[in-house]
Amino acid sequence: MIRASIVSALALCAAGCSSLPGLDFPTLTVRPQYHLMRLRGEIAMQSAPMNTLPASDNPAIPVNEFGQTKRDDDYGGVLAYGDGFSGLEFGYLNIDMDTTDRGTLSQDFGELDAGTIVTSKFTLEQFQISYVGQVYEYESDSDWMLRLGVGAKLTHRDGKISVVEDGTDMNQIATFTDDGVPYALARARVDHGPFSVTGDYAYTATTFGGDFDGSMSDYSVYVGYQLEDQDLRIFGGYRWIEMPVSGIENPWKYDADLKLEGYVLGVEFGF
Repeated sequence: MIRASIVSALALCAAGCSSLPGLDFPTLTVRPQYHLMRLRGEIAMQSAPMNTLPASDNPAIPVNEFGQTKRDDDYGGVLAYGDGFSGLEFGYLNIDMDTTDRGTLSQDFGELDAGTIVTSKFTLEQFQISYVGQVYEYESDSDWMLRLGVGAKLTHRDGKISVVEDGTDMNQIATFTDDGVPYALARARVDHGPFSVTGDYAYTATTFGGDFDGSMSDYSVYVGYQLEDQDLRIFGGYRWIEMPVSGIENPWKYDADLKLEGYVLGVEFGF
């Protein structure tokens, strides 16, 4: 439902928002992206020692104790409708991290006891729709241009972390989702000849419901190069996503402060 709502909103706004910056003479561009990301942060989950109730709260465990110690190849992309700076964007990110390293739990974690040797898998699927409108522009005599923009975005995520005792089928999972997360969004871009540097910063302290809870931010910085006489731009940079999560994985409550960070490479081409 959330995914369909995001796609519908993109189509409706593209059709009826032509007076907004970036949408008066728009072009359609595609930006496929390669992500080299790592999961950071910590997560705490209740347990019942010796299978006795009520459940007890446990200290948080760093995700590296789940074996999450390396970066992983993932993919995503953006479909943009605008002038290259302002306009509408529909983004997608798919994270699928299987660990080959083993970790040792320092605390009980749901069905798993402290001292258990484990591996883990983390998955995340993220959809977002955003709009940025230019509010300031400065161009120098030496062909430098600065542009600033503000806007908003709506994000939906489905995620899961599965922690498995090494050599057995014993496992503990934590799943999380949301009913939509609205962000305030700011963008800055500097262009000089074929080179550009673009920074995006998104922040929110509210959601429309679900397991994500608290202050969240998503920021990125990309350096781009426009190929001469071609409608093709290559870019690369860094992205950081903060995702505090609280939920229940029956019967255990869990709290997590998760972060995704890493490097992004991509190309941009228009139609």
